[in-house]
Amino acid sequence: MNSRSLYQFLVFFVGVCAVFLANQLAHRYHFRWDLTEEKRYTLHPSTINGLEQLTEAIDIEVFLEGELPANFRRLKVAVRETLEAVCLLWRGSYSVSLFGSSFGRRNESEK
Repeated sequence: MNSRSLYQFLVFFVGVCAVFLANQLAHRYHFRWDLTEEKRYTLHPSTINGLEQLTEAIDIEVFLEGELPANFRRLKVAVRETLEAVCLLWRGSYSVSLFGSSFGRRNESEK
């Protein structure tokens, strides 16, 4: 191998390693950026504080099922995203029933 091809191989290898490392970090440390002006997708600090202080199991049921107008379909998506953010923060046991199906369920033994 001449020095130019060795250099190209090293650049490629370092690039692949950087992408792999970024992927592993993103998988381990989940975060979101809320770029909306009104911070629509950010939980208020008092909500986060309340979730951290909860000691009991929580059950959340949301009923938005069936043929819905466009505004309610967008609401359904927004509610689901907010509940997923809540479930990421809540460390206790929880059960979320949304739109007739369960997408999140965790018992105390699964912590």
